[in-house]
Amino acid sequence: MHLTLQSSPLAEVVGDWLIIPLWEKEIPRGYALELGGIVAKLIEQGDVAGKAKELTPLYQNAGLAAKRLLLLGLGPRDKADFASLLSCTAAAAKMLSSRPNQRITLALPEGVPGLNADAVLRACAQGFYQGCSTAGIRKAETVRTPPTQVCFVVPVVDLALQDSVKRAEIEGRATNLARELVNLPPCDLYPESFAERAREVAGKAGLD
Repeated sequence: MHLTLQSSPLAEVVGDWLIIPLWEKEIPRGYALELGGIVAKLIEQGDVAGKAKELTPLYQNAGLAAKRLLLLGLGPRDKADFASLLSCTAAAAKMLSSRPNQRITLALPEGVPGLNADAVLRACAQGFYQGCSTAGIRKAETVRTPPTQVCFVVPVVDLALQDSVKRAEIEGRATNLARELVNLPPCDLYPESFAERAREVAGKAGLD
């Protein structure tokens, strides 16, 4: 899974899915204008509340470049933190990874109290890595399929966010490696095999 950045109007963002984050009891005016009032209308009708982990898929989106739209509830803005963003994004990733997707895009949440863009991006990235992974390494069939690419849509792509993406990829892969190792049975993970795996990972990272 490769992480990328993009800065463009949401209606022009291409992908299998476009994820729009929503705060509870708030109407996202900017998104509403860009998406022709779809989001605002659903909220006003009571079809969408923006509660944490609330997932509302929309399969017919006239005027959007993305094939499908997923509204992702983040809960109350004043209660949001790194862990809550990770958890909500993981819920969306878990749902979408049940089927193969090439490119999933997410409008990066803005105005998160106490978190800068770097922290918000890394929280959402960690959510994708967590939600797309599975502990079922012994199952005959693949339970989840991570998308080929996850693109974060931001107002401006700068060097700081590009560094954040690189860091997020490293953190996500490292976390998934740890999850894989702790889920291996003793017949597969023992001191010698663990040392060999550590040597393999270190070699790929350029370490002696």
